[in-house]
Amino acid sequence: MTSFNHYALGAVSAFLHNHVAGLAPISPGWQHFLVQPKPGGTVTWAKASHISPYGKIECQWTLKDGILCVQIEVPPNSTARVVLPGVDLKIGSGIRKYEVEWKTDPKWPPKVPQKPLTPVKVDEVVE
Repeated sequence: MTSFNHYALGAVSAFLHNHVAGLAPISPGWQHFLVQPKPGGTVTWAKASHISPYGKIECQWTLKDGILCVQIEVPPNSTARVVLPGVDLKIGSGIRKYEVEWKTDPKWPPKVPQKPLTPVKVDEVVE
């Protein structure tokens, strides 16, 4: 394992944690946090957890046939704001499950341009 203190690795980890898995703190110490997973591309599931001073925080989701299934664990004395399509709730401690319709972004993944390549002769000088 490498250190996540290096900016590049920490930035990738933060992106996966905050956007793909959907966990982000709202207040210091994670007493209040946001759960807003953002599936995209060919990613069809994610699971992430964080050990806060209040206990384990976890979000796991799967995307199948246009249905997003999300399971959230909120530790005692904490609250989570859950933001999903058609859902915007503040919940307390416990384990909750949600199923919502998910519409994929037609722009993602981006298409590879199919432009024909023009061969360049090795002996040819281009000015």
